Amino acid sequence: MPATPFRPRAVFLFPVLLLLAALAAAALFVAMDRSTVRALGEEGEGICDYSNTMRKALLAHLEFEFFQCDERNLASESADAWMGDLDLEPFVGAVFAPGKGELDGYIRGSRIDLRGSGLGVSDLDVSAALESFTNASYELFGEDAKGTNLHSRNNEGFVGLTFMLDGSTVSTTGFVGEPFAGVEGQVAWFGFQWSSIPEQFTDWDDTITADDKDVGDDGYYLVLKLSIELEGDDKQVFFLVNSEDSVRTLYAVPFLIPDDFVIERPERVSVDLAAVGVHDARPTDVNETTALAPDHSDTAADYFEEIERAISRGNDDARLQINDDDAPAIEVCDRSRTVRDLLVEDLSKACDEISAHDLEEVTSIDLSDSEIEELQRGDFSGLTMLEELDLTGNELRSLPAGVFEGAGSDRDAPDVALIDVTDNPGPRGGGFELRNISNAFRASVGPRQAIRLDAHDDPNDDPAYGFEESRYNATEGGTLVLGVTGFQDSAVLFRSLGGDTGVYQDLDADCPAPCYAPEASQIEDDGDYLLGFAIPKDANDRSDTFTILFGESTTALDLTSIHGIARLTVTEDGSVAIPPAPARSIFEIVRVTETARSTTSDNPDLDHNISDLQVSVGGQALDAEFLGYYNRTGQLKRWGYATSEVLEIEQGTLTQFFQRGVIDFHRRPDLGGIWLVERRLAWDYFGGGLGGSIDQKVEPAPTTPPSAGAVNFGGFNHYVSNFAPDGTRTGFLDFFIELGGVESFGYPKTAGRTDTGAPGTLFEGKTPGFVRQYFQAAIFQLSAQGIVELTLLGDSLRNQLVPNFRDFAAFGPAAPVVRGQLITPEQIA
Repeated sequence: MPATPFRPRAVFLFPVLLLLAALAAAALFVAMDRSTVRALGEEGEGICDYSNTMRKALLAHLEFEFFQCDERNLASESADAWMGDLDLEPFVGAVFAPGKGELDGYIRGSRIDLRGSGLGVSDLDVSAALESFTNASYELFGEDAKGTNLHSRNNEGFVGLTFMLDGSTVSTTGFVGEPFAGVEGQVAWFGFQWSSIPEQFTDWDDTITADDKDVGDDGYYLVLKLSIELEGDDKQVFFLVNSEDSVRTLYAVPFLIPDDFVIERPERVSVDLAAVGVHDARPTDVNETTALAPDHSDTAADYFEEIERAISRGNDDARLQINDDDAPAIEVCDRSRTVRDLLVEDLSKACDEISAHDLEEVTSIDLSDSEIEELQRGDFSGLTMLEELDLTGNELRSLPAGVFEGAGSDRDAPDVALIDVTDNPGPRGGGFELRNISNAFRASVGPRQAIRLDAHDDPNDDPAYGFEESRYNATEGGTLVLGVTGFQDSAVLFRSLGGDTGVYQDLDADCPAPCYAPEASQIEDDGDYLLGFAIPKDANDRSDTFTILFGESTTALDLTSIHGIARLTVTEDGSVAIPPAPARSIFEIVRVTETARSTTSDNPDLDHNISDLQVSVGGQALDAEFLGYYNRTGQLKRWGYATSEVLEIEQGTLTQFFQRGVIDFHRRPDLGGIWLVERRLAWDYFGGGLGGSIDQKVEPAPTTPPSAGAVNFGGFNHYVSNFAPDGTRTGFLDFFIELGGVESFGYPKTAGRTDTGAPGTLFEGKTPGFVRQYFQAAIFQLSAQGIVELTLLGDSLRNQLVPNFRDFAAFGPAAPVVRGQLITPEQIA
């Protein structure tokens, strides 16, 4: 998968490390503000309700017994103890998810040391911890809860949390992980590290006057400032670096991105890094006009200038892509006319102004007797709190798969989203019945949905109340859809097999953890139903068997009589007890938003579409801007002709092949789980260790800059220049900048030099003698005519990753697509 050279897990552990840190730090790193400490003692709760990780770590640190978790002096008399070296390592498992309130009280300027931790960003969930943050505490993460300027009161700045991680082995000073990305309303992470700490910083003692006493015993603090240029309201985040920190410590700095609840396209904003001042002790408030302590000698100014220069010689500016979280997965304007018009009327907004948040407020929709003949997939997407949808009395003859996708998904059991499709013609004129519902639609029914169908009754018999089948199979993490004939005030419940006696009560009593049965569903009216249940995952490494009960109930907590019994086998992931279902794409809906054609007159296999797409993943709308990235990074000159449509060669990644490279849209756990479009590191599949290739490493970087005009873009410390070492003009630097720079090509791994294949040099395996420069995602080559050209790495990588590519339609001639068209990327896995 595409990556950047600082990818090591420890590097963008950010999150994990993150909160983890909030507890982990040494006395030097963690501090508690007594005025804002959670009033544990006042309420007599202590920390008994903390998560196991946090509770055990704090009690062990304070030398308390576990039964003393409710001691009053945990909050008041022993507050100083929270400032000590809190060791979480013995208590942290595979994930770290501090609960609500468990990070409250950490003051501005706290530094959290997570160096040496093995957790990664995907192992951290801080959402619960953020729920209890006060306005002041929110400043630790950037924007406060009310959207006011962060870190600004009386023209002073407040230093936020600094998380210290294991940095990369890449020799660079400045930003690590650029370009950065995040989602509105969520935390984005910025990384900074030294390739070497400036000696003027470590020797700051030389600037101290004779009147100072014992200053600098614990090192000196450099305040660094991140300036995020948000439209109309720039933000600043300050963080701390200590002169005694180990070299190549990665400083991970969190920033809570404001959310304006307005539908908009992703935007890229500028982020600048600058030094503010040096302090003898940890600062919590920073006034830039008095950043240098007044008792410093004049030498301090000279030393500080050298520190600033050390930063500016690195990459001291970056970009932050802010992705919108407000657009619904399927825009309301793109839905069926009747559905669109009703939502516009109910929400009193134009269709292109209706956000995902607006849809979450919709609880009831009445489209009965509306002469609707057809619906489409995604028409009711985003209606997560839907209680009732009435589609009775229309002219529907089919129900497309996914038409109710996500509807009612946030309802709490035993309540369901009742979707009534009775009194429609159905596929054969007699209505929608359990016996004629398509398998595709049946499989798309989601958790917490109850699809009410027409009953198929024999007029000579009583209704056959109960389950459609006597046995059901499901897989952990999947969805169980079962058919049932119910009556007024009935319910479906689950219980574990073995040991159940007497009256059935509730799920928790008969199915103690970790059996994780699906939850109950209440049925309020007579009829045939399709019911959807989410099947959770558990950690018991075995399959589980449950009894499904149907009977009379007004609460779905117990049954007063039983009218149906079925057996459910839930198969543990990876088990062979039940044949695995074919892999299903996580991209639920893919819609074209903008498109262009890539064609050539002499090869129809090169007739393809390059498009911006809107995709739905888990109900979230995401922009996969293949066309925008292509246009921004050099178009045909950089990429050559497209050789495929967008397809899925690895689950969870959309990919498009070009002659000279490969573009992916995927989620980056190492960057906080954001989704982005980027180049695949094509060369690294042949000489960088990816895909099983031999890792040819990186050629030694020069210790001094080459000729004038060369630029060090960071990464592996190599320069890009318009001249080869022997003075031959290459034009590589102009070519590199014109076609998108690091965003397009990755970092250089060699100088621009004659390719010989000598030991210790990177070599593509053919045609030695050319002047070439190797990048993570491309190879520059100087032709015999002195023209810069790119090797056909895209074709080579296609042949390696999809050796039978001619067997797939995505690589053949493609018909044009149009804006608004739904497409289904071909899966090759």
